[in-house]
Amino acid sequence: MLHGHRARAGLVLVGGSLAGLFTVKHSQALFLGLCLAGAGAAIAVRRWPWRRGQGQGQGQGQAVGRGVVALAAVGCSAVVGTLLLAKALHYPSASESVQDLLADHFTRPDRTRPWPEFLHLQANFWTEWLRRQLWQPLFAAALAVGAWGALRGRRRAFGGFLVAAGCTGILTQAAHPDINIWGDRLIVPAWLLPVVGVPLLLERVARERVTLPAQERAERAHTMG
Repeated sequence: MLHGHRARAGLVLVGGSLAGLFTVKHSQALFLGLCLAGAGAAIAVRRWPWRRGQGQGQGQGQAVGRGVVALAAVGCSAVVGTLLLAKALHYPSASESVQDLLADHFTRPDRTRPWPEFLHLQANFWTEWLRRQLWQPLFAAALAVGAWGALRGRRRAFGGFLVAAGCTGILTQAAHPDINIWGDRLIVPAWLLPVVGVPLLLERVARERVTLPAQERAERAHTMG
């Protein structure tokens, strides 16, 4: 999707998906756009310096670079568009959402200093979340392996955007740091990492097992010849 004739269709698909997501849950459209924009910026900064100095394969590298920047631009547009549309449609702001959380859906008086209390609640939540992961480590282990597979595969630019999309689940959970609202539902987009990243890691391992014996046979034949 980042280069070739499918790049434009891919960008249209991502943009349309973000627009559709806005109609369902605008906060997740904001988070996903933000993550895609951040990943695109990080990948572009990392790839461009050494891509410019390459000869062979430079054209493909430039094409990928343009695709990365274009996808980051789509993410930025989603962030700006979501903020503007949410304001125009009078959707709840971030401050109102925090007050809703801290005041138990406005059944108690509003907090005078909501943000420090929100950060304190974040620290308590993630401490408890990590403690529970120590007793049930499957999810955390799956996230780590999936991220490794995504970032160490052949399509590393794709892997970077995959990690960014998975981070949407982390941000969604961070927006609701209440351990009573257990995160299996809110953090579910993070499962994208193990679902896609683990097969990418297995693909790499399988390719290495096939390639190395073939190289050894070729070297042995060359030596005997």
